[in-house]
Amino acid sequence: MVCVTLIAGIVLTREFVDGVLSAFAMPTSPLSSATKANEAWPIFLLRSIVLIPVYIGFGFSFSQYRKERDLEEEYAHKAAVAATLPNYGDLARNDSVKDQIVSGATNVIFSSPISKTQEHEKDVMPTEGVKNIIESVIKLVGRR
Repeated sequence: MVCVTLIAGIVLTREFVDGVLSAFAMPTSPLSSATKANEAWPIFLLRSIVLIPVYIGFGFSFSQYRKERDLEEEYAHKAAVAATLPNYGDLARNDSVKDQIVSGATNVIFSSPISKTQEHEKDVMPTEGVKNIIESVIKLVGRR
């Protein structure tokens, strides 16, 4: 889906730019310039409305791909920990240390990767990012 929406976005954006450039092309007579501009704005708006769902689809499919890739990496890590779990107990001589190592490894294996992803998403709220950007711009403008 990422590739399909990316290709569709590129093709539709190129058509959008070509259409807008031809719509806003300078006419030869001054009387037709106002008419040409009045006809160009609806074309510009309609073509941009067509692009919005394509860009939203690309963003959504890319975010889903990223989440899936992160979960696959998490499961691969858990599989590696589970495969080496029996050997963890042999690393330490003390029984309490062995128990701590094994319990820590089992916590890694049996924790849900989805809850970890959801916690990460809650930490990175879009409003907080926008707020931080605005505060940085205000500080930058205030210094000048």
